[in-house]
Amino acid sequence: MPDREEIAALLDATVASLPEELQAKAVNGSRDAAIDAAVGLSGEEAQATFARSLVQLKKIDPAIIAAEKQRVVAREGVLEWFDPIPGGLEAVGGLDNLKSWLSSRSAAYSPAAREYGLPAPKGALLVGVPGCGKSLTAKAIATAWGVPLLRLDLGALKSKYVGESEGNLRKAFGVIEAIGRCVVWLDEIEKALDGATSGSSDGGVSADALGAILGWMQDRRGEAFVIATANNAEKLPPELLRKGRFDEVWWVDLPNRDERQAIIGASLKSHGRVAAKVALADVADATETFTGAELSALVPDAMFAAFSDCAREVTTDDLLLAAKTVVPLARQAEEKITRLREFWLGRARAATSALEVKPSKSKVASQQLDLG
Repeated sequence: MPDREEIAALLDATVASLPEELQAKAVNGSRDAAIDAAVGLSGEEAQATFARSLVQLKKIDPAIIAAEKQRVVAREGVLEWFDPIPGGLEAVGGLDNLKSWLSSRSAAYSPAAREYGLPAPKGALLVGVPGCGKSLTAKAIATAWGVPLLRLDLGALKSKYVGESEGNLRKAFGVIEAIGRCVVWLDEIEKALDGATSGSSDGGVSADALGAILGWMQDRRGEAFVIATANNAEKLPPELLRKGRFDEVWWVDLPNRDERQAIIGASLKSHGRVAAKVALADVADATETFTGAELSALVPDAMFAAFSDCAREVTTDDLLLAAKTVVPLARQAEEKITRLREFWLGRARAATSALEVKPSKSKVASQQLDLG
């Protein structure tokens, strides 16, 4: 596949073939975005896409080029392309530390950063309580950065034939490297690699997959940003967690009071409701142990009640009544969540600056705290 410089030469040649009065309008400040979008296409595919964009819109549109890249990814059959979610990181309530870190890392992809020699970020591992925004954040990063989101399903690449599973995985790595700048999402990675650490009788497939992933993450040179999520990362091998594989490991806990207000407000906005008409603080106080997913689900539940009552606007009482019907996950799996908090306390960076961690009365918790 042509590299970025070769793609740039093809784009410049295509624009140079136009009449002079059309050349400036053809690019109109989108040259770098168009080149990034075309990385991963063959020379013929890139030229054909440039020409199609000029015929349809009289300019080079990165969105049309990205659509062609989506077709190429689908043809290979080893990765799943996700459409971006609206709003980007603004659609994720809370997690201010994590979002600030992601915003600073996005600058590494600019032309000035390339000239400076700034290395491209490798990725991040998000561990924490289920339903607290890990997967949503992965989707929001691609939207905020304006790059494709590719989901790598390790389980779907497994095969009953010897060696084919690892071959599928290496093929996926090849596609990722060819695509260039993108976000690669590994969801619930601990489940996909469980056999590599628990002695599973799968013929060594999980162990081979782990070895391939470790080697690729250590030596890769592309601009793919890997975002992995895990609910119970205690099962993950330590060699996957060390520096060099991921830039940072983040702990995502239950949302605190400020985050609960932000999540409810973001959910109201995404459903076309007016957050200013709701006392967000009152709802946050009534949902102390709710996960982000449980908070977001309150809005559609409240909308059903409001719609049945003459299709009026959602009120604070509607949200409070919806909250009373929820049995929070923190109550259903209290021991498991407490154990996760105790394990990751001090071992991962908090995704929230004002993290609320209630000390446990157990001896295990006391030992963990004494160890720092």
